[in-house]
Amino acid sequence: MSLFRKTKNKNIAPTRNFTAGFTLIELLMCLVIIMIITFITRSSKTQFERSIFLSNQAYDIALAIREAQAYAINVRCSSSAGCTTASGFDVGYGVRFTTGTSFTLFADLDNDHFYDGVSERIRDYTIKSGNTISSICVVSTGSPGVCDLANPVVSMLDVTFRRPDSEACVNPGVSYCSVQPGTLFCNTANVTKKSTLDCVTASQKTEARLTLRATNGNTRVLYIYSSGLISIP
Repeated sequence: MSLFRKTKNKNIAPTRNFTAGFTLIELLMCLVIIMIITFITRSSKTQFERSIFLSNQAYDIALAIREAQAYAINVRCSSSAGCTTASGFDVGYGVRFTTGTSFTLFADLDNDHFYDGVSERIRDYTIKSGNTISSICVVSTGSPGVCDLANPVVSMLDVTFRRPDSEACVNPGVSYCSVQPGTLFCNTANVTKKSTLDCVTASQKTEARLTLRATNGNTRVLYIYSSGLISIP
């Protein structure tokens, strides 16, 4: 038997801890941290969505160009030219681009690789979500593969296809697609129709670049090559 016995003092009340909980300052700090995290998450989500919309728009433009290529190669009938004669099937197809928020799929009824207006229009496409085609650049054969003084920015571009070739005609006004390189147009109907300049020298174009810009400043570049290749890095 133990010589010592443990006894309990029943007269001593158990102690209670009254320090648990938040102070008002601690509660406010937690709310501020939650608000900051929410703001950062929402901002990142918005940036991600804009990036996705911009990429989707670039691929939509690429698909419109492929649609024109398929129409041309598969000899799609143009109702404007009439589907009861061979001339209704012997037409090219293309896409007209300008800086802004729209572009046009058209039938090249006279096969001049140039969009002649409403009579050739098939449908218009609208660029949505605040995105725009901010600039168009063409690269000439033998010039550096960059958009610079040798390859100036243009306001209009026609990309056309005509059977049996799958290659594209990159035409910013007057190009080798309709005339020979080096041909000079001065004060003729061709200038009025194809360019706002008084004199234009035709030159072979091997590449075009469309720059798409979102409202937040992000950009995607669509590369169109005369070989028919379309690239979106």
